[in-house]
This record gives sequence, structure tokens and C-alpha cells, in this order.
Amino acid sequence: KDTLFRRLLTLADAVYEQQIKPYKIWRFVLKVYIDMDGVIVDLIEGIIRELKLVPDVWPAGVWDIVTGLNIPEEKIDKLMRQSDFWANLPVSNEHNALIGILAKAFGYENLALCTMPYKSLPESVDGKVRWIRKYAPWAEENVIFAKDKSFYAGPDSILIDDSTQNVIDFRKANGLGILFPRRWNVLADVIDPIAYIGGCLRGIQQVSTRHI
Repeated sequence: KDTLFRRLLTLADAVYEQQIKPYKIWRFVLKVYIDMDGVIVDLIEGIIRELKLVPDVWPAGVWDIVTGLNIPEEKIDKLMRQSDFWANLPVSNEHNALIGILAKAFGYENLALCTMPYKSLPESVDGKVRWIRKYAPWAEENVIFAKDKSFYAGPDSILIDDSTQNVIDFRKANGLGILFPRRWNVLADVIDPIAYIGGCLRGIQQVSTRHI
């Protein structure tokens, strides 16, 4: 897995150098809000490990975890009510590369994690905070727990999220929403999420207005 992370970091550097750096002069200052589960946190792999499931091919475009993994909702609910579950989730394969690109382009001071706690439970919040301390200490002071992420939308803000609906809502609120490609959203056919995100950022840099 370390080898995979090194390859992804190399890819991140290449994406930055080829797609973003040439347009490094931004027309306006941006704040970037990054989703956790499904983007930098591998929630699905964590569920599979904890419940000792035999992974199958996730149906393209299916958002619901119960349907995607074909397991009873009660099992998922019981698991997600545990603080340790959230604290010990694995990082996603794209975690290092994505944060590397965003930090180079915007600076850590302009990045924040924006995540929705499971059913607003304190156990979920506690577990996520512990995860951040371990894997994303740069965000300890820049983390937002919110059900409605569009509240933070604006012409100077970007949301990177794996939820199609979250991105739509963010855009409707005049923010710059970028959908992170995953098997469970409308970008299921995208092979390289990091290259896709790089292309989106380059597009934002090139536009003269504050809209996608």
C-alpha cells in the first residue's frame, strides 16, 4: 500500500505541474471544503473489513450502502454508532494525492474538511475527530460538521464531495461544486479521479467569472 501511495503522490505532482501550475495566478481567493467519507476516507472498505464481507462489484450509480453491499440496514446502523469504527477507517487510495494537489494550489490555510456525522451522533463526531488527528492533523482547526454543506457555498468557495446531491445543492447556492468520481455516483465511469479533479481545477482557473 505504501508503494501505491507513492505512485499516487507522483501522479499528484504530475497533475499539478501539467494542469494547475501553468494557471497558478488565481483571479480570486478560494476556500476549499473537502468531504471525508467516500473522498479521503474509505468508508466502504471499512465496512467490508469490520463486517467481514466478501466484496462484490458495486452497482454503478447506486448511492445507498445497504443496496450497494446487499446487507441488512440494522448491521450498518449498529456499526456506525460506534466511535471506534469512524476513528479506524482506512484512508482512501486518493487521499494523499488529492490533499497534495489542493495544498499546493491553495495552501493548507484555505482548506477545510466538511463532513456530516452519522445521524448527528456524538460517537460519530468523536470518531471522526480522532481520525483527523491521526491522518489529517492539518485540519484539526479547520473541520466543519454539517448536514447542509450548501450553507458554506459562495462564489469564493469550492466543495469536493462524492454526493451528487451535495454538489448540486452547493452549486445552486452559488458555490463551485466538484463531484469526486466514485462508483456510486454519476461519474462511475471515470477511471482516474485525481486527473479528473485536476481538470476541474484547471477549468475553474481559466474562467473569467466565478461560476463553473
